[in-house]
Amino acid sequence: ILSFTLLTANVYSQSDSIGVYSEERPLVFEDSESIWPYSYLNEDGEPEGYCIDLIHLLMQKLDIPYVVRLKNHQEVLQDLKDGKADLVLSLGDVYEKKYGYYGRTTITLLTQSVATPKGLKTAVKSFRDLKNQMVTVKDSGLCHHLMVDYGWGDRAIVRRDMAKAIQEINDKGEGQIVWNTLTLKWLINHYHLDNLSLTPVNMPHGETKFLSPDRHLLDLIDKAYAELSATEQLLP
Repeated sequence: ILSFTLLTANVYSQSDSIGVYSEERPLVFEDSESIWPYSYLNEDGEPEGYCIDLIHLLMQKLDIPYVVRLKNHQEVLQDLKDGKADLVLSLGDVYEKKYGYYGRTTITLLTQSVATPKGLKTAVKSFRDLKNQMVTVKDSGLCHHLMVDYGWGDRAIVRRDMAKAIQEINDKGEGQIVWNTLTLKWLINHYHLDNLSLTPVNMPHGETKFLSPDRHLLDLIDKAYAELSATEQLLP
């Protein structure tokens, strides 16, 4: 029995990379630096947003020491692959084979909208419209992924600094940007972009989930999230 138990534990640890986290070796959580209002760097350069608050609640409940680092999403994924990060949030069902496992819980549901200068006709109302339109999209965002998958990548104007991109469209009165609805709303309100109108786009939604090579950690997070939801601690 002892031999079988040791063998099972060894196989589980090799295949699922169970981490042991402590004050000396805290869990490293990484997320995007510019997905407002989910995760972003505030004016003081500190991590802020819904997902940052959420990870604080989860780690507090699980009594796991942790640190938060926000970077460009491609750097986040590379850190996960290189073992520099233990846990990230990412689009569900996109990176599993390459970077680790997904948790079962959907953390955010991302709908898409198009921001267009006022006075211009809204040309993008459904996903099919993207085939014949030049649109600004976030690098590695849902819309960018889908356009590349459908062979429309040449219609995508890929930008990393979306805050700057949306301000340029507002000031010049030309162009269009497709991105997360809530993120676009946040930017329009934050920068007082009065020359833009927002229209929902009928296209697939994006789901973000926790991604990690540590399957045991993901199981713990799923359980903790369910318990927090049941007690309404997530509502604030």
